[in-house]
Amino acid sequence: MSRSGGLEYPAGRHHSRFSEEQLSPRTYYLFGQHKMSMPRRTHSNIARYVIMKNMPDSFEMELTNDERKLLIQGLLQWGGPAYGFDSLAHLMGFESHYDLVYVDGRRIADAIEADEPMAADDWYRALTATEIVFSSYALGAASDWEIVTGFKDARSLELLRAVQHKVSKLPKPQALLDARLEARMQIARRRK
Repeated sequence: MSRSGGLEYPAGRHHSRFSEEQLSPRTYYLFGQHKMSMPRRTHSNIARYVIMKNMPDSFEMELTNDERKLLIQGLLQWGGPAYGFDSLAHLMGFESHYDLVYVDGRRIADAIEADEPMAADDWYRALTATEIVFSSYALGAASDWEIVTGFKDARSLELLRAVQHKVSKLPKPQALLDARLEARMQIARRRK
């Protein structure tokens, strides 16, 4: 993290990570006494790139009982009908499929059930695991979802949208931001 003017910036989240073509004069914002440049398309998402000094380590989430059950099932089904492998688990933020099913996935499910605050990373991992296991026929439990969870598809989608809305208010995990930026940079390199 680098510091400037009372703000902390995640490593690599300042203008040096972006090419000159991605920056324009309109992309400069004043934070206290510090001027910071951001890519053109992030004007409305600027807060996602800047982490305030006293950002909490864990976040409480006001979820209904059904929303909690949905996330818990979304994590637990990776040990059931969902077909998981290490590279997919890694994309969701877990170390391995074993970690998703037996270690961090179980810990996150237990924390959700106990209504405990969790790190933003954990909320995003629970959401991503649920999104994939609910919707993917090839990798998830899509065809078996209603049978193994007791949630009808329409109700699951309604709950999933509600949870997505709530989780989207949390700061995005640094690994997710780095992956998005790297993907955009690869696309930009291919276009040249």
